[in-house]
Parts: sequence; C-alpha cells; structure tokens
Amino acid sequence: MPLFQFSSTINETYYNVLEKLFYFNSGQFRYYDRIVEVVEAYGQPKIECRDGMLTMTVESLPECLNLFASHSNSVVGVMIYFKESETIMNILHIAVDTAFSAKGEQSVISAMMEEMQRIAHQDTGITHLKISYTRRLFKIVKDE
Repeated sequence: MPLFQFSSTINETYYNVLEKLFYFNSGQFRYYDRIVEVVEAYGQPKIECRDGMLTMTVESLPECLNLFASHSNSVVGVMIYFKESETIMNILHIAVDTAFSAKGEQSVISAMMEEMQRIAHQDTGITHLKISYTRRLFKIVKDE
C-alpha cells in the first residue's frame, strides 16, 4: 500500500484538521511574503463543505481544484491549483503537515508533486507545473 493516498475532496469530519493544516501551519512563515502576494492576487482560500465533502476554494478562481494527501486516516497535505493557460498548471497554495515535510521517502511534498505530474499527464496540453510560492516553473516530461 502506498504511503500516501490522494483525493480531490475529503470528508467533512476532517474540517478541524484541514483548518489547522492550512491556516495555522507552523511552516508558513518561510513563504509568508509570497503567500500574501498570492492572496492579494487571487483572494483568500476558504474551506467549503458540499454534500459532506470538503474542498478549498479561492474567490477569484471558481475553477480551482484540490489535491489532498492522506496518511493513516489523517490529512497531511493539500494543494490548491488551477489551469493557468493551455500549457501551465499553477499550484497556488501548498500546506503540509510538518511531520511529513522532510526530504526522502516520507516527504509528502515529493509525493504530491509526483501526483500533480500524473494529473498533468492526463491533460495533453499541460507542459509545465508552476509553484506560485517559489515562482518556479517545472517542465512536465511526458512519455511518448
């Protein structure tokens, strides 16, 4: 069984876990200025509940999507992303549980980036992933 499971929504019972992970994350100070820039540009992320399932939305981007990472029945990571153009998938926000933020096999960031690359492969036009917090653009290598 893989270390992390991925989904686009999570059960509403995880509301408090998601709120703590996203809004009260002890690692957010590292990217504070960039987080502020992204919020000013796109709006404040919000947790929404529909039919017992949670998603995160951004006011100016009704088409934004989520990637949640879970481990042992707990949410340990979330990404909010959208298709910025025909070729770029933009990851606006990232929050991970600090217990899984280390490098290596247990890194939820590495696992989530691999999953984002898999998602990008499904859209034949996407050639790059952009991470807003770092302002970096990563080329997607697609199998021919």
